[in-house]
Amino acid sequence: MRLKATGMPIAGMQAFAALRAEGPQTMGARRDMLAEHRDAVLARIAELQTNLGAIIDKIAYYEGEAHEGEAAGTAPAAGGRTRRIDETSSFSHPEKDSPWITHERTATRRAGTN
Repeated sequence: MRLKATGMPIAGMQAFAALRAEGPQTMGARRDMLAEHRDAVLARIAELQTNLGAIIDKIAYYEGEAHEGEAAGTAPAAGGRTRRIDETSSFSHPEKDSPWITHERTATRRAGTN
């Protein structure tokens, strides 16, 4: 596994490597580290999903303003082109629908810190 690619901080990767070097008796500690990191990654994904939902809402707001401007006879921004949102898929869905949410734990105080 490539811990760097998962976003694990360098200090975490070093601690994990030190535990691995100690041998099989540290498997429980390594599993605990990975579970904590998983929780941090899930918390970050949830934060990003919330942020993406806000971006989608803002785009929809500006598209609505552009359409109102067209109806009033004013030119829309961005050279007359507006971005379309695919109504069939939304990234701002509840966590219960996410295939990535596999548990009900909350993030730790250290979640997302380097």
